[in-house]
Amino acid sequence: ATYHEEPEPRFSNNMLVKALPPLPTDEEIFNSLVVMPRERDAAFRAAPLYHRLDALSELQDIFVPFPRHIDAFRSIFGAMRSCYADRDPQNPVVMSTIMRAMSGRIATLDRLSQSGGGNGIVLSGCTGVGKTSFVDRFLHNFLGAPVVYHTTLNGRHCRWPQIKWIRVQAPSTASPAWLADSVAGPGDALLGT
Repeated sequence: ATYHEEPEPRFSNNMLVKALPPLPTDEEIFNSLVVMPRERDAAFRAAPLYHRLDALSELQDIFVPFPRHIDAFRSIFGAMRSCYADRDPQNPVVMSTIMRAMSGRIATLDRLSQSGGGNGIVLSGCTGVGKTSFVDRFLHNFLGAPVVYHTTLNGRHCRWPQIKWIRVQAPSTASPAWLADSVAGPGDALLGT
């Protein structure tokens, strides 16, 4: 993993947060979301009209972020970061809980946060307004690869995978079992288990 300096004190030693991209500026968010048409040269402009008309289909891919997209981006990234607050593997309580679970001494993980430790974000809008495209750009253009591997933990060598994201598109008729399988299956594939 590659780590960045973390200015937020509650995350300053949290390797999971530090392995995420650093907090972006509004301009960086805009650049990770925007999709502009390709630049055209003189040869394109001199091409026959039917060639230029065919290129008009690229206009449907243009995306110019509005302030609400930047706000949604910050909400999603903020939720991700805050979920890691109570999951820092360098915290002895977290590591103890993980080790007991791996050894079979506990059936379920202890709750590590009294505030819930999880956040949800709802993106709503009419079909075709770009919700899926927005999320895809956030994941691929900003977060990058879904898994990062930590190679040291408290000064010891390790191979600690961190799944940053799993993309699941759930139909409105999805059951809890379907959702669990849709997360566990890609998770196992990413980890090679």
